[in-house]
Amino acid sequence: MQQLTRIIASAHAASVSILLTVALTIGSELSPALKTWLTGLTGHHWTSKSIISVVVYGIVFAALQSMMGERSAITAKQSIQILVRVTCLSLVLVIGFFVGEYFHWF
Repeated sequence: MQQLTRIIASAHAASVSILLTVALTIGSELSPALKTWLTGLTGHHWTSKSIISVVVYGIVFAALQSMMGERSAITAKQSIQILVRVTCLSLVLVIGFFVGEYFHWF
C-alpha cells in the first residue's frame, strides 16, 4: 500500500510542478522583470524554470507522502487522471499563449 501513496503523491506533485512551470513560462513572457530574475538565478530563464520545477516537485512529493495514510487503487487512478487533465490543460494554455502572442491577440 505504500506504493499507492507514492504514486498518488507523485501524481499530485507532478501536477503542481507542471502548473507552476506553465505559470512561470507565461509570466516570464509577459513580465520582463520576471524573465530577468529567472535569468539571474542560473544564467538562463529555462534552466531556472527547470530547477524550480524539480525542487517544487520534490518538496510537494515529500510533504504529501509524509501526510498521507493508506490509500486505495481508486484514489491512485483518480490522481493519475487529474495529472493527465492538468497536462492536457497546460499544453492548451502554452500553445494558446504562444499562438496568441504570434498573432498579437494580446
